[in-house]
Amino acid sequence: MPKISALPAVAELDGNEQVVLVQGGATRRGQIGGLVGATVGPYLVEAAASADAAALARDQAADLVIPANIFVDVPLATAEAAVANGTVFKLVDPASGLADVRRRTVGGSTLLYREATAAALGGVNGETLIGADDGDGGARWSTLRGFITYLRSTAGATVLSFLQAGVGAVPRSLAAKLGDSVSVKDFGAVGDGAANDTVAIQKALDSGLGTINLTKGTYKTDALVVPDGVELIGRGKLSFTSGGLTLMGNNTLQGITIDGRNKAHGAHAIVVWDADNVLIDNVHFRQIARSAIDAIRANNVTVINCTAYEIGDKALINQTIEGCFFHSTLCSRITINGNYRIERTYGHAAIFIRENNTDCSISDNAIYDTFFRGVQVYSLGHARVVISDNRIYRMGEINDTGSGVTCNGIYVVTGSTDPSLVMISDNHIEKCAENGIEVLGAATVDSNVVKITGYRNLETPSKEGIFVEGGAIIRNNTVIGAADKGIRHFSGGVVTMIVIDSNVIIDSASDGINMQVDGEDSGYVNCRISNNQIMSHGGAWALAINGTNGATVDDTNAVCGNVIPIASAAFVPAGCRSFANSWQLAA
Repeated sequence: MPKISALPAVAELDGNEQVVLVQGGATRRGQIGGLVGATVGPYLVEAAASADAAALARDQAADLVIPANIFVDVPLATAEAAVANGTVFKLVDPASGLADVRRRTVGGSTLLYREATAAALGGVNGETLIGADDGDGGARWSTLRGFITYLRSTAGATVLSFLQAGVGAVPRSLAAKLGDSVSVKDFGAVGDGAANDTVAIQKALDSGLGTINLTKGTYKTDALVVPDGVELIGRGKLSFTSGGLTLMGNNTLQGITIDGRNKAHGAHAIVVWDADNVLIDNVHFRQIARSAIDAIRANNVTVINCTAYEIGDKALINQTIEGCFFHSTLCSRITINGNYRIERTYGHAAIFIRENNTDCSISDNAIYDTFFRGVQVYSLGHARVVISDNRIYRMGEINDTGSGVTCNGIYVVTGSTDPSLVMISDNHIEKCAENGIEVLGAATVDSNVVKITGYRNLETPSKEGIFVEGGAIIRNNTVIGAADKGIRHFSGGVVTMIVIDSNVIIDSASDGINMQVDGEDSGYVNCRISNNQIMSHGGAWALAINGTNGATVDDTNAVCGNVIPIASAAFVPAGCRSFANSWQLAA
């Protein structure tokens, strides 16, 4: 075999040369470049990566020199004097938690780099040590403190994004999302029941942000004004030390509690004076000195789903017009509906519609344990007032005067002769110290249940189930256990168009139905007692219609279709028509 050195020269290899390859028992030719690339290439890549890592390590090592000496809380000159020229040393400042790594030079030392200890990074100084940027190629802050200050600003809140879970949601800024609900705490309110939050809450109400959230908590406060168009909602409690809420119009109050601090605040809880379009929904009133809601010259006021406990105090207020759950004068479009617990009111009525109110609906309310009345419509000028489906219990329960006067379930004074202007229907009234329903003027009294009048035996001359003085339609009512007459009408002058029809009287202590007109030039004209059932009574008459002291009952009046199924008596004057009645006269 010839020596390698004796072989002829070969042109420089370019990788395209052919070699014989054996793979899997098969022999073939292939390019030498491919063979080398497949076998050697991976190792070359690893070698390059290792070289890069080594270069990076060298660079880092050049920048980061490990100090040989560490000095803590000493002057720089002292540290320099303690080390030889060229030596790297560390000088630690415990106060800041910072450490300078320096190299000793002929003239002193030079700073290589600065370290921050873990304590420094976790403390206030850490905010000055770490830079930050917005992550979007924009603003950059040299310190973390600057970045935090930015995030806490209004501008910072606009760069943080929020995405609601759910298909189709779109990103919004965090500022926009949180702006959906504005809390009084955003303006500095505390809500711990001790700090006075008046200024903070008023700032929130005046902010112009529309809907303000009174978040859960007890907010001690003085008088507040809710500006036009502002809503105050939430689960928090306003604990008034003085004054109350004044609503300016176009307001909603929802979910909150108003507490009068055992009536020490001495004012109405809510005032709606010369304001329109107010909704008071699911608001809870506790221990209010005067009235829970006082409305004067207001339009379109709705009070729904509320509760009230301990409203007014006979020792503190004018009980004639204060101490009410709701009191209104010169108002229109009033809705008092579905208030499910009105309890212990000291004013003349739990709900008092007073003087010239129109289009009022008082329905589906529950009233308990009053000092005086349940519902009262008083004075002149009322039109289109409906009192329906209310539950009224124990009128006069907290009255300690010994007198049951003005302890009615429903009391209406209209000064009108049109019974369509006031409708009293489908109410359940039980246990009244005076009359269950009393109407002075004209009204329609339809389909009510009145049980047990003369409750608690308080002194009063009038304990009828239903008492009417003036024109009225009284029909389809059930009166049970009246302490005096079941239904009583009494009036002077000429009384026309009284209708007492289809009522049921059970167990009245006196007459079942009694109509009396009294005085010279007085009389009943075109009045009717018809289709009533008097089941039991304790008075002289089951049914009586009578004119006294010169009053007349002529043949324009009729008593007809009434049923008295027990041995009883009826008094019908000779001048009054009587027919188709079913009764058995006593022997």
